[in-house]
Amino acid sequence: MGQRPRHKPAQSAKGDHARDPHDALDLLRKGLEPALTPTGAPMTERLRRLRAVVAARASSEPTRTIGLASGMVLAAAVWMTAAHIVLGTVSPAHALPEELSDLVPIAVFATIGTALGLRWGAEREDALRAMQASEARARDLFEQSGDGILVSDATGRYIAVNRACCRMLGYAREELLTMRAGDLTAADDPVGHLGMQPRLIEATNEPGALVERRYRKRDGTSLPVEVRYRALPDGRVQRNVRDITERLRAAAALRESEAHLALAARIDHALTESLRQVPAEASLEEAGRVICATLAAIPGIDFVAVQGFVNGSDVIELAHVPAAFPTPLGAALPTHRARDIRQARGPFAQYWRPLPEDGAWGEQVTALGLQALAVGPIVHGDHVDGSVVLGTADPAFAPTLVEQMPGLASLGAASSGLFAERMHARRLTIELRARVEDILASRAFHPVFQPIVELGSGEVVGYEALTRFDSGQRPDLCFDDAWTVGSGPELEFATLQAALAEAKALPAGRWLDLNLSPRLLQDTGRLRLLLRGAGRPIVLEITEHEVIADYPAVRQAIGDLGHDIRLAVDDAGAGIANFGHIIELAPDFVKLDISLVRRVNANLGRQALVVAMRHFARTAGCRLVAEGIETLEEANTLAGLDVEFGQGYLFGYPEVAARLRDETVGRAAGELTGAEVA
Repeated sequence: MGQRPRHKPAQSAKGDHARDPHDALDLLRKGLEPALTPTGAPMTERLRRLRAVVAARASSEPTRTIGLASGMVLAAAVWMTAAHIVLGTVSPAHALPEELSDLVPIAVFATIGTALGLRWGAEREDALRAMQASEARARDLFEQSGDGILVSDATGRYIAVNRACCRMLGYAREELLTMRAGDLTAADDPVGHLGMQPRLIEATNEPGALVERRYRKRDGTSLPVEVRYRALPDGRVQRNVRDITERLRAAAALRESEAHLALAARIDHALTESLRQVPAEASLEEAGRVICATLAAIPGIDFVAVQGFVNGSDVIELAHVPAAFPTPLGAALPTHRARDIRQARGPFAQYWRPLPEDGAWGEQVTALGLQALAVGPIVHGDHVDGSVVLGTADPAFAPTLVEQMPGLASLGAASSGLFAERMHARRLTIELRARVEDILASRAFHPVFQPIVELGSGEVVGYEALTRFDSGQRPDLCFDDAWTVGSGPELEFATLQAALAEAKALPAGRWLDLNLSPRLLQDTGRLRLLLRGAGRPIVLEITEHEVIADYPAVRQAIGDLGHDIRLAVDDAGAGIANFGHIIELAPDFVKLDISLVRRVNANLGRQALVVAMRHFARTAGCRLVAEGIETLEEANTLAGLDVEFGQGYLFGYPEVAARLRDETVGRAAGELTGAEVA
């Protein structure tokens, strides 16, 4: 083979300057500047530009001229370095003049390598720093995640675990990193129940799947978790693990609440339907029996009781199922049990536990098999009047009864709306009866007497007997309470008997004015026997406020008591109906209401009414007694209007018989001046 021919340099049309090797070097360096200047373009893009520049320069006119004249030289690979670190190589294959020494291409391309190395090195450092920052952020997110994170390699061995997972399961990080997928599977894991090998369980879950699992904690307990699987490169799998204990507890509470509401609705419906079946005229006990029978038909309910609160502390049984319950109907619960029920003031439930103070009663309840009971209050207004008690003998149903308080609250609300009015009335009746019985048993009252004087002479002609109760309650309210509970006759006869006994200490010859209700005249035999030993004239005063249905019967009863019994009507002038009342009864005395007497001396209208009443009384054949006289002016004015008798604080306050003195009354009456009329 022959040697490569050597060519002589061709003459350039532009002159000889292109033949200078240094000019070629400068041209090459200038051409490289666009490729090496930072532009924000990726390194691969700048290398592409570099190749284009080198190729262009190699084919440019000066270089081609030199190449044709001097021959071709192939440049060797040049290192790209930065801070003495080799980052890569540049391997150009371009023609340069042979006249240039071998150092020329090396120098040229060394310059290229150095420039590229610095630029690439800087970008590499930036990329490394960015990658390190990204990795740091990823590690922070990994460690700070609220969910536990487990990462396994392709063999199933755990290679990464975060703090949340360690905290959740109770293991140290080093312990978890010795385990493999499946080692954390608990015995009650729902996936494990499929019969698969524990170590293969997690492998069957497709990446991206969300599965409820149970993981075994370090203390051996089972933890309900939700696991989300995520596929990573190289066969790795990431598991995001979330503790779902609270979520499952909330779901169970919701289901329980729904069951409670269902039972509450059933109880409410049963109670409402039972009360609809109770006739309006039925007694509280009859209504209670219907309620007990209806509620006892609900599965699991073996004991039902309707209880009433009375006397401030007692709880009595109005109705119950079964009939063999140890507390008889109408009887009170043991004091300590009643206290617990009344102090609760709201629904409560408890397991049955006999107490030492229960005694034989507690033993009998236990023998019936009671396991648990729940109490729902019956509320009227702002207070509790009674309760409905549910009980069970089924140990399996006992927790349901104890825990399902919303049902009992609903029971209390329904019973309060449909039953509380009756219960409230019953409570008031029982408490009133107990209070009246206590008054009768302890004789918690005493009589007092107020003088009645003749206004013309000031002489005391009689005394009105009044009753004062030790409780301080108004006498008319006490008597009303007694009649409400059916004890009116007993209380009136008792107070009349006390007044007649105390009246023996009063001066003789004065009449005794006794108050009684028209209903008491129905027992004329007992009343006649009582009045027979009075030892003085008797005036029976009948109030206008009580309706008299049969006036002839009242007149007949008064006549049957004896010819020495006279009749008085009080509160005359208090209403138009009063005149018909007076005409029908034909009394011996008519008492002017205090509304006509007060300041009669200064009121012409009242004086005119008194004159009219005086005319009416004379026509009807009766005499007037003015009540409530407090001043001499009132007394003198009434005397001037021909009112015969008067009583009031001017002549004496109501006092016990032993404290009354004729002298005191005489001094007040002696100051009367006669007919002083305003």
